[in-house]
Amino acid sequence: MAKTQTFLCFVVSFETPDRAYQAYQEVKDHCYEVGSIDMFDAAVAGRQADGRFKILRTPARPDREQLFAGGQWGLATGLVLALFPAAGVGTPLHTGAAGALTVLDVLAGAVSDGMTRSELEDLGTELDSGGAALAVVATSGWADELKLLIEGYGRVLSAVTEIDVEALESDLHQAEQARRASAET
Repeated sequence: MAKTQTFLCFVVSFETPDRAYQAYQEVKDHCYEVGSIDMFDAAVAGRQADGRFKILRTPARPDREQLFAGGQWGLATGLVLALFPAAGVGTPLHTGAAGALTVLDVLAGAVSDGMTRSELEDLGTELDSGGAALAVVATSGWADELKLLIEGYGRVLSAVTEIDVEALESDLHQAEQARRASAET
């Protein structure tokens, strides 16, 4: 039987990356303060000179092996990639190896599979409306608190997604093995 978990995905756009970094840091600091670091993930994406988005910041995690590991590590990156697939080029998980792209695909697919096309379109439009954006994915127990925290920065657009966490952990493990195998060749 699938073990699904409910997550709230939200995006807030900014004119410049500076404000997105500020909101990101506030979310991160708050989660460390209350001991809920495993209950959220966040990513800052910014528009580059050529108009494309790139992921600029994600939380540093202690071990790549623990991409998911019961927490939400990587899901905000997955959200940004579901909205703008090319945003993953140049991220720490993108090394040019086919396996790394698989890890990114797994994350994007896990987040987007539980949303409607309309929700993805609305979130993508919000992300695209400024020069930078903050994307947050949080467990349902912490989502309202985190959403309230960043509402002071501007309009927050959100969507709920259901993720089969056991399937995600298995897919990430397989993708990481493929990434390692391709890096060794």
